[in-house]
Amino acid sequence: MKIAIVGAGVAGLCCATELRKHNLHVTIYERGSAVGERACSWFAGGMLAPWCERENADEAVLLHGQLALQWWREHSTAVSQMGTLVVASARDRVDLKRFS
Repeated sequence: MKIAIVGAGVAGLCCATELRKHNLHVTIYERGSAVGERACSWFAGGMLAPWCERENADEAVLLHGQLALQWWREHSTAVSQMGTLVVASARDRVDLKRFS
């Protein structure tokens, strides 16, 4: 089976990585001159903070976020886990207490 992936951002590269594990032929098409050059990922921060996300989301968000953290540990040497720093302006102090 041949699979085409449009975009060499985080999502496209992750999909290609998983598909290659199953010995599928994957071709990635990228409109930028470099891998991920114009990817949405560069603008979204690239942060995984499942415990913060869980604060106002379903349990599944936490579980999938934890799986994503594990996936990145297995596939990247540039990932470090040092906890989560949450900051807020004075007007959001009540919300900050909820996070703690």
